[in-house]
Amino acid sequence: MKRILLIPILIIVIITSSCTQVEDVTVTNGGIVITFDDHHFTNWLHADSLLNKYEWKVTFCVSLIGTRSESDIERMHKLQDAGHEIAGHGYIHVYSTLYTATHGIEKYIEDEITPMMDFFEAESLCVRSYSYPYGSRSNYIDNELLNYFDILRATSNEFRKPEKSRCYFNNSRLVYACGLDDHFDHSSEEYFLDLITYAHEEGKIILFYTHKPVETVTGEYQVSFNTLNIICKYAYDNEMTFYTMSDLADMIE
Repeated sequence: MKRILLIPILIIVIITSSCTQVEDVTVTNGGIVITFDDHHFTNWLHADSLLNKYEWKVTFCVSLIGTRSESDIERMHKLQDAGHEIAGHGYIHVYSTLYTATHGIEKYIEDEITPMMDFFEAESLCVRSYSYPYGSRSNYIDNELLNYFDILRATSNEFRKPEKSRCYFNNSRLVYACGLDDHFDHSSEEYFLDLITYAHEEGKIILFYTHKPVETVTGEYQVSFNTLNIICKYAYDNEMTFYTMSDLADMIE
């Protein structure tokens, strides 16, 4: 009789667990996370000089760390000392799903993650967060990388109404960010303001990512200083809080 009763109980537990959804985190006046990918240190420092008047802090996700110069290392320390976060973005910057499918997860960790973390540690750069190159990820890879990082960032570049967007923090160690680069189909200052306005009004934390900030956009993977200024000014004027990725990790219950 006990065995018979156990089966429906297990079914109820499974159904309940599968239907449980993680809720978005809410904060007073809303919040914003901006992340920059790759290794555009000169541009990043220039952006910081223009936008630190808004008391921003952001996350710089550095790729190809083994090829960086001494001046690049100094720039990373300068950004970290200014209150920003340095995060990982891959030692060789590969599509994680393709690489693991071809070489296996152990080889992926050996080539992409371990040497990157060793380099950061040797340079006394504290790294707790990771952004996937090209947004390429899977649950299997997530589970492995969460042994190395407190939080992971993927990408979501679909045009969705703010209330349907995945780019709000939901108390998870995997987060999605909306791309700010000018070449994306959804890219417009109006749309970005819709997303951030929704975050402000609903008390949510919106996540963005980009690559190279420039005065005038001339190619892919670039965002204008003006677009960043519009976003940061809105956040500042509306008393929203700037967060780094590791700040989000510290909020996870």
